[in-house]
Amino acid sequence: MQQPIGQSHIGKKSMYEVLSLNRSSAHFYELMGPVFGNRDFEKQVGIHCYDDPRKEFFVAIINRRVIAVCSFNKGTISDCFTEPQYRRQGILTFLLNMALRGVSRAKATCTQASRGVFEQAGFVTVKNLKNYTMMEYKKDA
Repeated sequence: MQQPIGQSHIGKKSMYEVLSLNRSSAHFYELMGPVFGNRDFEKQVGIHCYDDPRKEFFVAIINRRVIAVCSFNKGTISDCFTEPQYRRQGILTFLLNMALRGVSRAKATCTQASRGVFEQAGFVTVKNLKNYTMMEYKKDA
């Protein structure tokens, strides 16, 4: 089911709509298909994005085009990506905070480019790898 999280949000430079989607959502493949086939996404994130039935995707959209995405599945944050021209506007930070609503624990493997966003959200480094950092989130009681 497609659920608007809010009307629209203003980043530092852009106004965008935020949706919560899963593969049963209306227009899911229309919106997410270009993300699934985006080689820049795969190169930046380091993995291919899949339409896992248990994943909830938080997406920022401008003109019916996904400009940023973050997914949550069984305690794991993944698929975090923002189109280059929309970076450093707080969009991924907003999506990550939406994904963490009501969550007390989560894990993520992030790139150097997104590590700061995860740290701002309260994640701490568990292990540094060559190209990635494994991180963990524990909400304060």
